[in-house]
Amino acid sequence: MDIVRRTRQGFSVIELVVVVGILMILAALVTTGLRGLSNASKARSTRVLMEKARSMLGELDAKTPIAGQAWASGSLAAPGKVGTEDAGRTGAAVVATRDVIELLRSMPLNRDVLAQVPQEQLMLLSGSDAPVILDGWYNPILFVGAGGLSGVNVDGTSRTIQSPDNRPFFASAGADGDFSSGNDNIYSFQN
Repeated sequence: MDIVRRTRQGFSVIELVVVVGILMILAALVTTGLRGLSNASKARSTRVLMEKARSMLGELDAKTPIAGQAWASGSLAAPGKVGTEDAGRTGAAVVATRDVIELLRSMPLNRDVLAQVPQEQLMLLSGSDAPVILDGWYNPILFVGAGGLSGVNVDGTSRTIQSPDNRPFFASAGADGDFSSGNDNIYSFQN
C-alpha cells in the first residue's frame, strides 16, 4: 500500500488573519512612537526658538525698558496689535508678533539672532518685511505682554498665564495649535 504524502502548498486563512493582525498592531505601535518622537523634536526646536526670542527681549529691555510699557493684558478672545488704538482699548493679551519683531529688529544684536532662525520657521506677512517666527508645528509664536495671557484652560479652569516676574513673554500653542486648551502650550519663561 502506497502512502501518498500531501505537501502543504500555502497558509490557511486563519494563519493569514493572525499574521495580518500582528502586523497591524506593530504598525500602530511604531506610528504612535514616531508621532511622539516627532512632537518631542518639534517641542525642543520651539524651546530653542523661544530662548532666542527671550534673549532678543532682554537686549531690547537693556536699551529701552519694556516691562513698564502698556503692552497687553487681557484674553485670547481680544487680540490686538502694538501701536493700534484697538490694542489699548481692549487690553488685548496677544500682541501681533510682526510688530514686536520689527521693534526687536531695531537692535543690531537682535538682527544677528533673527538671522540664526531657520528660514522655514520665518513667515513674511503681506505688507511687511518683518517676519513672524513659527514654532515647530508651523504656527505663529505669539508675543504676550506683561499682563499675561488669560483664557487658558488649565485642569478644567480658565486661568491667566503670567511670567514669574510679570514681564512680556513669547508663547507657542503646541501640537494642537490651540492656546486656550493650555495642556501643551510652551512659554518662553519655562525651562
